[in-house]
Amino acid sequence: MYEIRDDNGDVIEIAKCVICNHWGTLITCDEVSLITNEKFSYLTIGAKDLIYETGDCHSMQDFILKYPKQER
Repeated sequence: MYEIRDDNGDVIEIAKCVICNHWGTLITCDEVSLITNEKFSYLTIGAKDLIYETGDCHSMQDFILKYPKQER
């Protein structure tokens, strides 16, 4: 699970924890390669980096059923 930060409605960053300007949550089975500095781990993104696919996971329950814990 990763958090997405925005700046005036434009997505700008993925991080493990976002406290300010939280846009939403990204749930994936894939690891996101974050850049780490002295204090934070993050990945700078833009709106074109987010692809809204019409997959079959529309809720947390769908995700849990499709990807049981041993597969995550």
